[in-house]
Amino acid sequence: MRVKNRLIASIVFAALFMFSSMAIASPNANFLYTENYSGGLWHYDYTFYNMSDAGENLFKVYFDFGSVITVTGSPLPAGWSGTVWQGQHDNTYINSMSTNALNDITAGNELSGFSFTVDHQIGNISYWAEFRNNSGYTATSGTTAPLAPPVVPEPISTVLFLTGGSLLVIRNRWKRRRV
Repeated sequence: MRVKNRLIASIVFAALFMFSSMAIASPNANFLYTENYSGGLWHYDYTFYNMSDAGENLFKVYFDFGSVITVTGSPLPAGWSGTVWQGQHDNTYINSMSTNALNDITAGNELSGFSFTVDHQIGNISYWAEFRNNSGYTATSGTTAPLAPPVVPEPISTVLFLTGGSLLVIRNRWKRRRV
């Protein structure tokens, strides 16, 4: 009876493992930015990350600010073109796309150099991204996010870690001498 239960459990585990590795491929992207404030203006620098898992190439990105703002766009990266509004507009947006398939952002890669300056802080904004592969075109949408600042340990944490480690070393050496 025990052998039969183990055999059934092994078969179920193997089936779950096989099916869990057969995930459905989907296009995915991250649009991360840094923001800086200077002279009454907010400057945003974006990096586009293609997080797709089945070879989709990111080739078109549309940002929708959703409000009236005054924007000054910077030139797009080499191999990309599009509309970067200048001045004040009702539905301000940035619409950029690669000029040919050689300039697409391939799966697992990134491209930086998408920058603009605005008259007020906008933070996270909506996006629409389009991908292409051998099967055709797909799209995804979402919200941009700030690039996380590097994690820097606090001085007190470092001091406590070094003190604790030193005390353990001293204690172990002291114990060895007593034995």
